[in-house]
Amino acid sequence: MKLAGWRWAELRRVDIWIGGFALALIAVVAGSVLEGWMHSAEGFHDDLRLSTRAYSTGQWLALLLWSAVLGPALEELVFRGFLFRGLTRHWGVWPALGVSAFLFTLGHAYTWEGMLLVFLFGFGFGWLYLRTGSLVLVWLAHGMHNLLLGIWERLTGVL
Repeated sequence: MKLAGWRWAELRRVDIWIGGFALALIAVVAGSVLEGWMHSAEGFHDDLRLSTRAYSTGQWLALLLWSAVLGPALEELVFRGFLFRGLTRHWGVWPALGVSAFLFTLGHAYTWEGMLLVFLFGFGFGWLYLRTGSLVLVWLAHGMHNLLLGIWERLTGVL
């Protein structure tokens, strides 16, 4: 069985886990630094619906890089690459799609309507992974969605 182009036997290699841990650590540190930088924006509030228009161009581009490239890569690896695959083996496809989409939703704090949309996207990303077997394709779809949403919000102020 393959996962993101790897065979399960290859996932037993220590260097892959050390590399994965290093990437996760870098992501956590980068996220913390980015969050601190965003809090320095004039007019920043802890309101989840803050417009990115309060950010400088550099801050907005850093946020866009995170939300369109790095964030989707990590989320897809965790939620589709590991969680969905593991749940599918134990519970079958449909329960695994629902549970992985639900857990994906819990990581996104929005309004109830927004969380419903996140659930539907999570379910759709899981279905795309199921149909194609390509984690890279799902990562690109997720990243493109976030990129277009970020550009739309920056141009219109509406999210």
